[in-house]
Amino acid sequence: MLRRCITKNFTHLNILSICSTKYQYSTNKKKKFIVGVHNNLKNYPHQVKVDISWGLMDAFKHLNNVHYYRFFENCRIKQLEYLSKHSENKDFLEAKLIGPIITHQECYYKGQCKYPDTITVGSRIIKSKDDTEYTEEYSMVSHQSGRVIATGTGTIVCVDYIKSKKISFPESILKLINEQIEITEENKIKEKEELEELNRSD
Repeated sequence: MLRRCITKNFTHLNILSICSTKYQYSTNKKKKFIVGVHNNLKNYPHQVKVDISWGLMDAFKHLNNVHYYRFFENCRIKQLEYLSKHSENKDFLEAKLIGPIITHQECYYKGQCKYPDTITVGSRIIKSKDDTEYTEEYSMVSHQSGRVIATGTGTIVCVDYIKSKKISFPESILKLINEQIEITEENKIKEKEELEELNRSD
């Protein structure tokens, strides 16, 4: 069963949050879940590993769905730390005058995660609408099964905190964003070729 949760959050811009959930069904597990943490995340440059503790379980004895967003956040922060560290704007993540805000998130639940387990979350930048925002993609893999248990996306914008409005990313950060988008596009072509090869081998 595939559960999808969409969250729009413009808290800093004083716009209400919206959350909706709907259910779908996954059909071909062999093609959806290529087993192996490395195989599933080899094209995701920013990764975070998390040990699942007993306290993260819910009444149904699996990982509570709220924590998926928290783990996406951990990976998103690592991505932003990279952009700050390798640009001329070292204090970008500190959001003193300008900084990043997430305005939209989606999570697709593809499998359960139960204690004990360890998960690895990967992120990569997939596209940019303009100089003011970009979208990154997440993938979460269970070490117990080696399968993808959740995927998602997040849209990040650059905001002027003084004027409370969206602005362009600093040039040095924008350059890094565009470089990562190019790498992702190349990897997606390779992934498509690998999937076609998998289909032919069925």
